[in-house]
Amino acid sequence: MTHVTLAVTTDAKFNYRENKETKVKRPSLELKVPTVTVAAIAEYLGSEDPKVVSLVVDNIQAVITNLVRSYADGDVDFSQEKLDALIAEGKIALEVVANLPRSERNSLTNEDLAAFGAVYFKLAQELLGKSEGQATAAVVVFNSRVKKIAGNVAALNKVKADLETFLEKADDAVIEEHARSLQYLTSKIDEYLAEDITEDSL
Repeated sequence: MTHVTLAVTTDAKFNYRENKETKVKRPSLELKVPTVTVAAIAEYLGSEDPKVVSLVVDNIQAVITNLVRSYADGDVDFSQEKLDALIAEGKIALEVVANLPRSERNSLTNEDLAAFGAVYFKLAQELLGKSEGQATAAVVVFNSRVKKIAGNVAALNKVKADLETFLEKADDAVIEEHARSLQYLTSKIDEYLAEDITEDSL
């Protein structure tokens, strides 16, 4: 089988969690990983292996499907007619997703966040030593998609640190089940921190 040759140029950092049994944490690993170029994608699409072509197409299709889902999840009366109108307006396209903030690119429902919040509420008290009130406040922030503390740099950094500690201490099964919520929340916090717009800045 012919393999597409990829350029090795992209820097990637892999962080590891502390082993709960040995209490040893593997050092972070920085590598230069293969980069998928436009030319490589063209080769993939022209592959003689239909599974390779399907993998590329399926991943792009998933992006479009998730975009549609984001509209459907936010409208209980969503219908084919509304979808057709969005398509006609050019609002259902890969270009739309490409120009969204990174944290918004994957469709994450309010139900996903609520499910994570319920788990975090309990585990934050056990693993992070939070009071019930503190755990409740954090869940409110999560359910607001971090908007509750946008512009509050101290609060953003505090929640970010708490999530990092949660990632280190929670069981792997919990992290895996709520990976999308955790990725979304950490990315969203980083976006707000990058903006760093507070009342003192205005």
